[in-house]
Amino acid sequence: MPELRELLLPVLRADFRWLHEYRFRPEPPLTVPVVALAGATDPQATPDRMAGWSRQAAAGFALYTLPGDHFFTRTCLTELAALLAADLSAVTDGAAARPPVYR
Repeated sequence: MPELRELLLPVLRADFRWLHEYRFRPEPPLTVPVVALAGATDPQATPDRMAGWSRQAAAGFALYTLPGDHFFTRTCLTELAALLAADLSAVTDGAAARPPVYR
């Protein structure tokens, strides 16, 4: 385990440093579509907070809310995989329709 700690500790420190030092700077919105995912009961990254990404998306925005908290990826894997597959298919097929929003 000391080897694993030695390997991961610098990465975690860098992540926390970035989070601590990050300051938002207004810039033009992204020119690519943005897809946001949220857990319906996530107390930090709430669906309302994730909806804020729409301001950064000039080429389209979709928010998908899945059942669960911050770790909804563990409990909604089937729904998440279907949603991502449908979204990627829509992009590669040039379709305008997006998969349904899970509530």
